[in-house]
Amino acid sequence: MNLKRGPADGSNPSPVAAPTKCVPLYISERTRALEQLFVSSKFMKTGGVGSVCGANDKEWKKALLPLLVDKKEALQVTGGQPWCSTNCLNEDSSDYKLFDSSRFVLSSCPHHSHHLLCIITALLYDDYAYTLCPIGDSDQCRGKQDAAGRYGEAKYWAPDDYQNFAKAFFRNDKLVDTFIKPEFRRKVKSEGCLQ
Repeated sequence: MNLKRGPADGSNPSPVAAPTKCVPLYISERTRALEQLFVSSKFMKTGGVGSVCGANDKEWKKALLPLLVDKKEALQVTGGQPWCSTNCLNEDSSDYKLFDSSRFVLSSCPHHSHHLLCIITALLYDDYAYTLCPIGDSDQCRGKQDAAGRYGEAKYWAPDDYQNFAKAFFRNDKLVDTFIKPEFRRKVKSEGCLQ
């Protein structure tokens, strides 16, 4: 899927791509405790302020990085590339092995996240947090500062987005099996819909 973005000032947003498939994700017994760590974490509303996003990212990384395999192992899986393309807008443009194209809908703007796979590999590759809207062209998520020096209110992830990332990531068996260290994955034979 190749996506185009409109101007960063939010004046002419691009059409929002519809998901090709929407899959309900059920809590996995294998990763329930890990998911709960993130769901119970407190993240701040950024209001378009980069330093607040930085504080949120610091907490996110502190919780997530110890659970993940190392950079070398992650890059072997993706063919040596840290992400599929700039902001995941042109996923067919590189040799990145995009074996899972899952994204989640951002809570404060009309767009979706970067690929979960690219979020993880960018983090492992150069400690970069893809915790912002990859499109950034609506008034809510504009990537251009206004007269007061603020970006769009939803340029950076909202607190719900960190939790939605955790739910999408920890409920995706392919990504868990690839990127979570084995000692953090519980072995459970049957998984089903848990209430």
